[in-house]
Amino acid sequence: MTDKHIDSPLADDDGDAIKRITPERFAELDKSTVTLLDLREPDEVLVHGLDGAINIPFNQIGTRLSQVPNDKPVVVFCRVGDWSEQVTEILADRGYDAINLDGGFQAYREYLASLPQQRENDVDDGDARPEKQAKGSAATFSIPAAAQQIMEIRTARSLTRYSSTPKGSSAPVRS
Repeated sequence: MTDKHIDSPLADDDGDAIKRITPERFAELDKSTVTLLDLREPDEVLVHGLDGAINIPFNQIGTRLSQVPNDKPVVVFCRVGDWSEQVTEILADRGYDAINLDGGFQAYREYLASLPQQRENDVDDGDARPEKQAKGSAATFSIPAAAQQIMEIRTARSLTRYSSTPKGSSAPVRS
């Protein structure tokens, strides 16, 4: 880890000790100028990943912090922004130029959905074909085939756990 601190004009200065970036400013950001740290679980990243992001789930950050480079600002995000705020503070305490994405990935996706057309390559939905790009007034996101299969398997397992009822009883048997 280097001791270099990079100025971050991209961070919003709201007087708080933690640097923040709004989803709007994040959408405009040249992602190659920062390190993206995604704290969401791998199954969430599989469904809606962000190209170039380092995925270290929140519960692993303590043992994998050394995998986060310190040569440029680090934009940290999770699903709704709570965990990423904590990690942003930890990284800043360790000399990183860390910036929290306000509202997390959910707020970013909501912002993109509010745009007339989805920004190309912002959110990896597993299929970059033009016919899969959003049309109309709100962005749409498709679930990649692998993620859809995982969800179907989980649903099927949940349904089979409660599918049999013992004779003469109305209570389901859990298998």
